[in-house]
Amino acid sequence: MRPYKMKYPHIWSGQIIVKGQRAPMKLNYVEGNINVAVSALLRNRPIPYLKISRQVPPGYFPTFKTNKACLLTAQPQGNTLRERMIRIRSMRRIFSNYIKAKGSNIGLTLLPIGAGKRPLKAFVITPSEVTSRLLVRYAPDWYHSICDKLHFLVMISY
Repeated sequence: MRPYKMKYPHIWSGQIIVKGQRAPMKLNYVEGNINVAVSALLRNRPIPYLKISRQVPPGYFPTFKTNKACLLTAQPQGNTLRERMIRIRSMRRIFSNYIKAKGSNIGLTLLPIGAGKRPLKAFVITPSEVTSRLLVRYAPDWYHSICDKLHFLVMISY
């Protein structure tokens, strides 16, 4: 097992849903408050999911504060490389049609964490120069292990 697999553990498996289209994904912890991710990522369903419910206005990028947010990478699940590539291409196409139609590259979903508590926000972000710089800053070894693979960046925050 490679050391970065221990340093950046797989913490969630489920589906990311955009416009009714589902893609099986896994999330790996990169940096920040892991408790934010653990409390936000729903596991109480037969198949856990994150449903993208809206686009973020163009030009907006969420602020990453390590004590109030968690940075994750989303990669497709599949038994073979071909299967994973088909799933991520499909997800990227669906994501692009939904999000980029408004000039954005970020999708948003609200994650309820309990009655009377403010929901957490999960931003699903397509790869860009900004996401690359963020990953290189916090996890250069992980970035270099996935930079040539299709992936998304997920930021969960209060």
